[in-house]
Amino acid sequence: MLPYLFIFTVLRVRQEPNQYHKKIISLGIFAAIFPVLWLESATTATQKTTNIMKIGLFYGSTTCYTEMAAEKIRNIIGEDLVDIHNVKETPLSLMADYDLLLIGISTWDFGEIQEDWSAIWEDIATTPLKGKVVALFGLGDQEGYGEWYLDAMGLLHDELKATGAQFIGYWPNEGYEFEASKALTEDGSQFVGLALDEDSQYELSDERIEKWCEQVLVEFHDTL
Repeated sequence: MLPYLFIFTVLRVRQEPNQYHKKIISLGIFAAIFPVLWLESATTATQKTTNIMKIGLFYGSTTCYTEMAAEKIRNIIGEDLVDIHNVKETPLSLMADYDLLLIGISTWDFGEIQEDWSAIWEDIATTPLKGKVVALFGLGDQEGYGEWYLDAMGLLHDELKATGAQFIGYWPNEGYEFEASKALTEDGSQFVGLALDEDSQYELSDERIEKWCEQVLVEFHDTL
């Protein structure tokens, strides 16, 4: 069995209602997880890692919650490894330039799509994503809108799936309280991406994001 190079960065961001304080607990390198050949040096392996993987993070955000989650994800994986894009300002065609796509969307009102995504929704079908590896993260309010929790993420998943994209980063639904969601897998055991709730479970977001980032990198390695 080949050894693996684990390079990691841990960045914790404490988030409180209506006020946000960033506190760096520890900083390392959490760049990626890739196989290292038995006779290769760690330096050579690290260089190959950064050359092999291009990560693009795309998000839409109205109240900055999704934007903040996107920045946390980028900081954990590594600012030098992740290009971050607001879909309000970036054409979806740019997604074709990346090996791994991290895509964030929030759900509004009664299962509605966030406004920036809504404006470009029809462009998804013509975006060349066949074979691209995609991991989704979504934000919603399970207490206030429990019948539509993360519906927008589920709708986005279906649109991207139709383009031929393949998915990683599914997330267990334990620890959530909601009535219904279009973001659940067919058997109902998982969400089709990371589920975040900054309204009623903001104190759990940092830990969830960190675990999800690690999971995504491991699962992406398995697709290589």
